[in-house]
Amino acid sequence: MKSESLEQRQQQQQQRRISNTKKQSSSSSSSNPWMLFLVKALLIAAILFMLPKLVTGGKRSRQHTGNKRRKRSERLLSVIRDDCQYEKCTSTVLVLEEAMNCIHRCMSEACYDEVYTTPLEDGEIDVSRRKDFEGCVKEELRQERVQQREMERQLKRELNGVM
Repeated sequence: MKSESLEQRQQQQQQRRISNTKKQSSSSSSSNPWMLFLVKALLIAAILFMLPKLVTGGKRSRQHTGNKRRKRSERLLSVIRDDCQYEKCTSTVLVLEEAMNCIHRCMSEACYDEVYTTPLEDGEIDVSRRKDFEGCVKEELRQERVQQREMERQLKRELNGVM
């Protein structure tokens, strides 16, 4: 009897262990989908957080100042072009493309002579020469700003010397 009771106890202990491990595995499997969801959500958040740096390459501060200067020069160039286009060159020609020689000459005579050694035909669009021309005009504008700043500095020095 003792051997039977000992065997029964061992079987009962084994059954308890098996039922305990089943309970533990069922409770861990029920929390497992939530854990998996949390890990996925964190990975997605990390990717989205790092995505702008991956796209831009990480050198934002230096590009930002260049963009400001470029935008300012583009805006000034646009103002000059619009003034020439709407005020000085549209009275003779109705189609904008036909007035490009007049507009470019109005914007900068020196750059026009330098870039357009042979003038554009009416309606002709030459992208490479237009880019060269705009670069030349921007350089002229930059040199004018430098000269203006130098004159302002000189005036300040003279005013400080008088006072």
